[in-house]
Amino acid sequence: MNTLWRCAFLLVLVSVYGCGGGAVREPTVPVTGVVTYNGEPVEGATVAFGAASGQDRPASGTTDGAGRFSLTTYAQDDGAIPGKFTVAVSKTRTIGGMTEDEEHAAVEAGKEIEAPTTIDELPERYKDGLKSGLHADVEADRENHFEFDLTD
Repeated sequence: MNTLWRCAFLLVLVSVYGCGGGAVREPTVPVTGVVTYNGEPVEGATVAFGAASGQDRPASGTTDGAGRFSLTTYAQDDGAIPGKFTVAVSKTRTIGGMTEDEEHAAVEAGKEIEAPTTIDELPERYKDGLKSGLHADVEADRENHFEFDLTD
């Protein structure tokens, strides 16, 4: 009978705490913004807020055709955890390379596989939040909208 009680106790623990270790999500606040490069909106750029003030949860988003973004930490567009952030912005384009079918055909024919080339479409310094010079202070009690105008 003692084993039955132990099993029941373990079942209750698992159902109360779950299997995920009981990690607590810190609250987020909405964060939006706009990215421009030399005054023009940047479409398809990745905007990454990296924690600079102790919290360890980054947030990121992708710009639309007007350069607008909203950040995601846990779930789509939920924002960021309040705190100070360094900001990185990157946009790359891939040229060349082969599709999977073309690679397969090249291997079968004994030909060399063409490697793709990645090109940065924004100045390289913006890819690294520690070098970009971009910062954001996300606060719980205000609208968190940031505009980043990148230049050469």
